[in-house]
Formats: sequence, C-alpha cells, structure tokens
Amino acid sequence: MRGKRNTDRKAKKSITIADMDVWDRIDKIMATFPEYAKSQNKVLNDLIAAGLPVLEDRLFGEVRLPEEGQAVMIRKDSEETEMFYGQVVRLLKEINLNANINKSILSSLFNGRAVELKGKGLSSFNFTSGALADTPDYLSAYECRELKKLQEDSKK
Repeated sequence: MRGKRNTDRKAKKSITIADMDVWDRIDKIMATFPEYAKSQNKVLNDLIAAGLPVLEDRLFGEVRLPEEGQAVMIRKDSEETEMFYGQVVRLLKEINLNANINKSILSSLFNGRAVELKGKGLSSFNFTSGALADTPDYLSAYECRELKKLQEDSKK
C-alpha cells in the first residue's frame, strides 16, 4: 500500500474503467431506471454492494449479506461440506438402486401375470432368472415421456 491510508469513509475515490462495454451497461442502467438517472455514484455503489459478496465468495469461500438487520449467511467450502454432499450422492445412488430393483420385481410379477392370463404356462426358471423383468411397453413409453419433461423443466 502506498502512502498513508485514507480512513475517511466519505472521501471521494476515483476509479478508471477502461472497458467501454462496462460503461455502456452502466449507461443503459442509468437510462432505464429513474432511480439511477441522475446518479452514476448510486449505480457504482449498488454495483459494488451486489458484486462484493460474489468476489468475497470467490476469494474467501464465504458470503456475508451486507445490510444491517438481515441474517448473515456464511458458506465455507470444507471437508465437512464435501463429506455431506458425498453422503447425499451415495444415498441417492442407493435410492436409485432400490427403485430399479422394485421396478424389476414388479415388472416380473406383471409380465408373469400377463403370461398366465394368455393361458400359457409360466416357467419358474423364466420367472426367477429375471427373464420377465422387462418393463411393460406402456410403462416404458410413459417413463420416456416423463424423463423428457424433467429434462425440459431443468433447462428452464
């Protein structure tokens, strides 16, 4: 740091913004919103207030809400957080595995019953080997439609 630090918080500071795109964006804000129309200082102060938590998060791994009276949210990347998310992923994989097993068993029961209703004999080998575990066609089509909807919703 050069020289003596100015501790007067109301002292004027000057900055240089060389990127013309940034100036164009600031001008657009000033032209669009009446509360900023006459005060470039207000735009820059609000910009700093909005961007400072993002910069702090990037540099320190934490975010503090700046306004007095609001709750303070602190997020720190830590081994504990990594362990938590690792456990969440493991549990989601376990849930998925159990759902697939249930789907296979129910499909076998469905397909076995369909074979019986057609008047054909049901082989215990086919049943226990999983040969009847394929998802019925109407459920496969439904599953595909719903998965596509989920993908579309996640893109929004």
